[in-house]
Amino acid sequence: MAARQWAGWVRLRHGHGRVVTPHGLRSLHAAEANYRGHYEGPQSQRDAAYHQGTVWGWLLDAFVLAHLRVYRDPRRAFAFLEPMAQHLFTSGLGTISEIFDGEAPFTPHGAFAQAWSVAETLRAWRACYDAGLRVKDLTRC
Repeated sequence: MAARQWAGWVRLRHGHGRVVTPHGLRSLHAAEANYRGHYEGPQSQRDAAYHQGTVWGWLLDAFVLAHLRVYRDPRRAFAFLEPMAQHLFTSGLGTISEIFDGEAPFTPHGAFAQAWSVAETLRAWRACYDAGLRVKDLTRC
């Protein structure tokens, strides 16, 4: 992907394209008419919300990698992963949930231990480490 395309990914975080949350990327921007900020209710309502604003943790990896490529600052890129480190102690101890509400407090839902959420978060962490991040750079974990 060209640097210009990566920069576009990073811009998702700003302005009208704001889909980045502390636990992943929203499946739909909050300003859209069909946006649903909470994954709740009976199965039919949850199914309707699944791709209408639900946050997917595994997508945070793509954003972190794009941020790393554009800004070349592993400490700053890693800062987007820190809420996931805190999540390791809140839901399924030592693992990452499948999805989260699109609104604060970003309540976890779906599978409490989702392999692709864990794998992609670890991949992003490793990319930050390979780019020069070291434990002494971290403020908390």
